[in-house]
Amino acid sequence: MMLEIMGTLVYIHTDRWEQIIIETDFINFLTQTLANEYSEDDILLECIMLIATICRTEKVSEMIANSYLVQVLQ
Repeated sequence: MMLEIMGTLVYIHTDRWEQIIIETDFINFLTQTLANEYSEDDILLECIMLIATICRTEKVSEMIANSYLVQVLQ
């Protein structure tokens, strides 16, 4: 179910991502999912695609750049 939900979120282009990220601690969710060594490849791909989707504004890009998420991606 998580794969399908993330796959749907990838195609939601909105300027409200900043608000959603703050209210739901979404960057932490993405970080934990990517850092989990047992995550399936499909889920990892959806996470990366979702990161590309939410980086639509400068504020969200800064939030991601200043988070632990960037270190997890390396």
